[in-house]
Amino acid sequence: MRSANETRTPVSQVPDDDSDRMTEQSVIAVVGPASSDSAISTAHIFSAVGLAQISYSATSRILSDRSEYTSFFRTIPSDTYQVKAMVDIMEYFNWTYISLFGSDNSYGQLGMSSLEYEASKRNIDIALKKTFSYKDIRQIVTHLTGYIKNNPIVNRSNVLVIFAESHHAYALIKVSIVCVG
Repeated sequence: MRSANETRTPVSQVPDDDSDRMTEQSVIAVVGPASSDSAISTAHIFSAVGLAQISYSATSRILSDRSEYTSFFRTIPSDTYQVKAMVDIMEYFNWTYISLFGSDNSYGQLGMSSLEYEASKRNIDIALKKTFSYKDIRQIVTHLTGYIKNNPIVNRSNVLVIFAESHHAYALIKVSIVCVG
């Protein structure tokens, strides 16, 4: 892997008030994006040109592959650790029968997959696994309200686990409280 100093990419800088000429400035890193899906897309590009990318909230375990994402760094641990902590909590409270909901993107798919794997090692059963696509939040709420209310498996679950972007997860939590609690 090359160092950031060896891989600087020149870009034009807008002149400040004291100058009417353009100058060249070297960019050595990009901060962001927030979501794992966006970070995966941009990490391919930035790795190809050797530009360091630092994400503050992309947690997908895919981004941990140093052979593919050579210049991707993060300030937050990957979902692998999040999932282990979640399963530790389930084990501690003896929650052995859970329902799993996730968004139809890399964060939701990989999060659910990791949780299924970790739960199976600790005798925690996945009663139900449901993926939802990103639509208007009202459509998600309407669809899942009926699904949760009319599904006896969900109602017998100890816990509903959600892997989704925060605003979609929040909507699903509100639906769950109304339907179950």
